[in-house]
Amino acid sequence: MVTDYSVQMIKLSLPPSEMRKFRKWTERTTAEERAKLQNLVARSGELITRTSKMNAPVDKGRLRSGISPSYSSDRLTYNVEVNVNYAPYQEFGTGKFVRILPGYADIASQFRGKGLRKVNTKTHPFLYDNFERVNKAFLKELNKMGFYERSV
Repeated sequence: MVTDYSVQMIKLSLPPSEMRKFRKWTERTTAEERAKLQNLVARSGELITRTSKMNAPVDKGRLRSGISPSYSSDRLTYNVEVNVNYAPYQEFGTGKFVRILPGYADIASQFRGKGLRKVNTKTHPFLYDNFERVNKAFLKELNKMGFYERSV
């Protein structure tokens, strides 16, 4: 899992090494397998989007409406982007309230601050927990379809 982070956007995807294996594997799938795979990608991405929107904290609704999905042209990649500059602060918190999930220390730790100002915002997770839960099920389904056996 790679997170392309900037203050304006959080974008989730498979790690580049896994994505290369995934792309190579999809080239060897049948039309029927590819259709099942596209369906799995769509269902998984829609579930991440829907649950993230449901879990997003709401004041004026910008965060919730800033969660936007997109597909690749071959429908084998689904991106969920959050185009709101304060999204990471809601997701991870700030100062003493920063929540660091396993595998996300490089991203979340930057919100601890340097002690220059006392800004402690509680975390309101809405995206990464959903991604991790759905991604685990997604990878399990890929395994059932033969991804790891055929990609090596």
